[in-house]
Amino acid sequence: MKYILAIFLTLILISCKQKSNNNFEHKIIGEWKYVKEIQKLDKNGVVPPPPPFGSQEVGYEFNDNGTFDYKLGFFKYISGDENQRSQNVFKGFTSNYKIENDYLKLYDLSSEEWEIYKIASIEFDTLKILNSDGEIDKFHKTNYTIDYSKTFDKIIMSSTGCFGSCPVTDIEIDKSGKVLFKGGYSSSIKGNYKSKISKEMFSKINLSFLKSNWTNLENEYISRWSDDETVYVTFVKNGKIIKTIKDYGRKAPTEFSWAYTPIRYLQENIKLEKIVKDTTLFDFNYFYFSKKDSVCSLTKSESFYLKNLLSESNIVEKIFDEKYIMEYQSNEKEKKLFTDGRYFKIEKSKGKFIIFDLKYDFIKQNNLMKRFRKENENHN
Repeated sequence: MKYILAIFLTLILISCKQKSNNNFEHKIIGEWKYVKEIQKLDKNGVVPPPPPFGSQEVGYEFNDNGTFDYKLGFFKYISGDENQRSQNVFKGFTSNYKIENDYLKLYDLSSEEWEIYKIASIEFDTLKILNSDGEIDKFHKTNYTIDYSKTFDKIIMSSTGCFGSCPVTDIEIDKSGKVLFKGGYSSSIKGNYKSKISKEMFSKINLSFLKSNWTNLENEYISRWSDDETVYVTFVKNGKIIKTIKDYGRKAPTEFSWAYTPIRYLQENIKLEKIVKDTTLFDFNYFYFSKKDSVCSLTKSESFYLKNLLSESNIVEKIFDEKYIMEYQSNEKEKKLFTDGRYFKIEKSKGKFIIFDLKYDFIKQNNLMKRFRKENENHN
């Protein structure tokens, strides 16, 4: 009996020593980004298949409490029928992981099963694991330089939908935690809602975009294919639009898509309150200012921002210079809007108008004069 106990204790010591030598539990903590190998032509001049994760770059953030964040999010495909369209149901970003000996176990919220990977090594800033094909997948540990002077007070994100089941949504979040959401076609939640998040959560959103270095990104990223969705992200600071970035077909840098993806599905994880206030006066999706033969267009996210500003503005009686005109459809009726940038005269019913005071010139405040183009020129 003593001999068996001695063997047992020896095995435990060897196991603990091996675990201590590997120290994977400690080394894996942090953010990891998949390293794409440079595609080279094979001997026949053909580009080999893409890496196992496809065109999107995978990322993980492992925490010391046994949870991890999957940067692309978990989704479950629900096949449709003649009564309902097929859809990808969002299941979340955060799940659980385990490290047992040299195996990494990730709980997949999509399949509701554990995925098991053998850890080949974790050395300095490089993680290597064996995929299901027995090949090495390499991840690089991220190390971001954060410039906290580039924070924002408000962020607005809008999506346009696609030739498929991409949801059409608009969401605005400000530093106080106030959230405004509108769900449209293919969205799991439809209509106008408001909510609240913590200031800590807003700070986390801010930090995610700081990691993407958003102030130095291009204004638009466009894929070469068609029928995909467009995501617009607008950043506001001190009441002024600082930048809007257009991403068509997820061609923006990886960290930027990682940052905006959680916002796309924020409404799934917070308590929403239906907005009962009449919003039909502001039910246009795209806003543009027209003056003679020139037009200044706003993106979908900028239009949502302006609509929210107008819905919170005071109604006044005022005679002003109606410099700009806008015609749009509302409840299948043609309507008009007149403005000088500050006052907005909106047709409530045929021949009857309401004037809203924004209390500042939206065009000048956001330096939009430079956007005016001839009507036959391309614009957003």
